Amino acid sequence: MLILPSTILYFIATGVSLFLGVYLIYFIIINEFVLVSKNFSWKAFASLFNILIITGNLASVGFSISVAVQRFYAEADSPLQKGMGIIAGFTIALSQYCYLRCTWARGSDIVRRLFKPLFSGMSLFLNWAPILLVAECTVSAVYILKPNSTQVASIFFGIYGVTGFAVVVFDAVMLISFIQCLRSTHTEEEAVSEDFLIISWYGIGSSLLCFSVNIVFVGAGL
Repeated sequence: MLILPSTILYFIATGVSLFLGVYLIYFIIINEFVLVSKNFSWKAFASLFNILIITGNLASVGFSISVAVQRFYAEADSPLQKGMGIIAGFTIALSQYCYLRCTWARGSDIVRRLFKPLFSGMSLFLNWAPILLVAECTVSAVYILKPNSTQVASIFFGIYGVTGFAVVVFDAVMLISFIQCLRSTHTEEEAVSEDFLIISWYGIGSSLLCFSVNIVFVGAGL
């Protein structure tokens, strides 16, 4: 009774991610080339921000597919099941990295403006984040291959806890920055950039969504 609804949910998640991926490409082409009467070029299309958004979306597709195959189509303890589990761990780490970089690219100016002492520390964290996420992928793969090892299990849950905590703290600072930017529009005589306001509203939404996703993952792990 539980397998069918779960399978449907994974198919829905995959379909939504694929649709969003296609829409993102359409949105980028329309807004960055068509509406501004600019000739299309791969160099302009493949900006860092665009690549991060598209890659993060594709990582979500890969996660949904790999987990669906792992849980509902692969035999227990088979190479396919373990391989899909390793791919799922990689896609989680990749989506985390893309999310962090996109959030920082979008809101770093707001953090620099409001919390200068934290700006350098968060920039440093972004530089070290790939190492932390690669370690997370490696430990996740080892844990899938050796699930009965108590030592590997402790390292696995420990590094996931550290990564999750770092992402939550990073997101909390961004959320506070976005809220503070919106509050400043009512307390400062100087006008705040409209771009900052748009970034703040969307930043609040994405940060709250990230918190919700972390709660779901923690609950699933427990």
